Amino acid sequence: MKDENTNEPVEQIQMPGMPKAERSRAAATSRSAAAGTEVLYSGYVAGGPRHGSRGVVRRASGRRAFVDMGRSGMWHIPYYFLSVPSRAA
Repeated sequence: MKDENTNEPVEQIQMPGMPKAERSRAAATSRSAAAGTEVLYSGYVAGGPRHGSRGVVRRASGRRAFVDMGRSGMWHIPYYFLSVPSRAA
């Protein structure tokens, strides 16, 4: 009998017309999310920005960033809810 519990990554099956799923990203830091950097919000907080919203860092501090989320407004967001999207080559 084969052991089914492996640590190999699992890939989503691609469907015609659907973009390839992005891999999860590490949380942003005060160094990676400096002022002017585009960030992706990955939190689920009631009354907060929508999960997956993108914004621009206006001011970065030690533990959180002040992010302009466009129509959702300006938010103080802890870095563990933010990631810096990877750039396409």
